[in-house]
Amino acid sequence: MNSGSPPNDGSQAATPAHPINGPRTGTSWAGIQLGATPVIFALCCGLLAGLLPGTTATAHPSHSSIAEADWNAVTGRLEVALQLNPVDLERALRRVAKRPLDLDKSAGIERHLRDYLAMSFVVRQANGKPAQHVWVGHEINLKNAWLYFEVPLPAGPENTTFAAGYFLELQPDQTNTIHFRVGRRRRSLTFSIDQLEAVLPALPGE
Repeated sequence: MNSGSPPNDGSQAATPAHPINGPRTGTSWAGIQLGATPVIFALCCGLLAGLLPGTTATAHPSHSSIAEADWNAVTGRLEVALQLNPVDLERALRRVAKRPLDLDKSAGIERHLRDYLAMSFVVRQANGKPAQHVWVGHEINLKNAWLYFEVPLPAGPENTTFAAGYFLELQPDQTNTIHFRVGRRRRSLTFSIDQLEAVLPALPGE
């Protein structure tokens, strides 16, 4: 990965003041335009089956990620901003692709990001059907990688099952937390090698 952030020549979206709370109009996130192709979420278990017992933690002392998921009642979509460590992300993409990849320089990096997201962020609706995610965009700098996407949930986000297994194949002490916001109601779910999936329960009324 390049040691600096790619220059913003106007072709990339500007960083929102806050990835969840920034201005949005319809399906546009603070200037990051919605992708056209939805991808069906894959099962997380296939990814975690490749966890190596001898895997050791490297690169940085904290192995955790944060995602903020904001329910948009107008569009019927969960709007997700996922913050990842770019060093770990690059390692994970290389492992899946089985070849060298550079987040800044490799051609088609967005396709690799979307494929990895589909494997490692899994959503299952209350009726048991897998939910799709719709790619919005990404921003990467030296310290953080932000992945933006949406999950259409016709019945709402409550009683939906989530699995967040990214980077568990790299380091078994990884923890991944999703902070949900539904109106003024909030709830957080944390995932680990011992807690691969969880259901977002019905939240108390406003």
